[in-house]
Amino acid sequence: MLELDDNLASAELCPLDMAIFLAERQALYQKLNPGSKKGISGALARWDRTDIVSVSYAKAVASNFGVSDRHIRRLAQAGAALTDEDRITLQGAGQVLQKDLLALAKADPPLRRAAIDRFAAGEAASLVAALRQVAPASEVPAKDTAEEALAELQGRWSRLPVEVRRRFVEANAGELAGLLAGRQTGDDRDA
Repeated sequence: MLELDDNLASAELCPLDMAIFLAERQALYQKLNPGSKKGISGALARWDRTDIVSVSYAKAVASNFGVSDRHIRRLAQAGAALTDEDRITLQGAGQVLQKDLLALAKADPPLRRAAIDRFAAGEAASLVAALRQVAPASEVPAKDTAEEALAELQGRWSRLPVEVRRRFVEANAGELAGLLAGRQTGDDRDA
């Protein structure tokens, strides 16, 4: 564990290596501390909802690299999803980005393996592109930009203080009333 910590603290790691080291450290930590595994009494007090890297450890590594602890937990989750064969193939395949690792972590193992093989063979420019090639069309959701924008707006709105919400509604009352009444306004972007 000390060797893993030293590598994570001092080495400049690519996303793949960082994901592998974080996953290995997590597995070792859980072996030494079985009560920290998901579903075991008291685990929620020591692990956040992703159950991958201890919150305090994730924060320490995140501050060392200047990223968020969520970023570290997601990388660890991606590393844990890879088999030894996947790791070996990817290490010799070229540059693997974090978004590639996160997409791989979500894919079913057979699709993951097929995408890694395509990427390693040079048949796809990225792992995300390889996943699109091997996944059935029904498993690759089309992007709905309106839904994404709505989700982003709702997320921001929910984090705003009530006073800011009130000011926004007051400043945009006419347009909001028109939208609620079903009228088109002069600022409709999708018309």
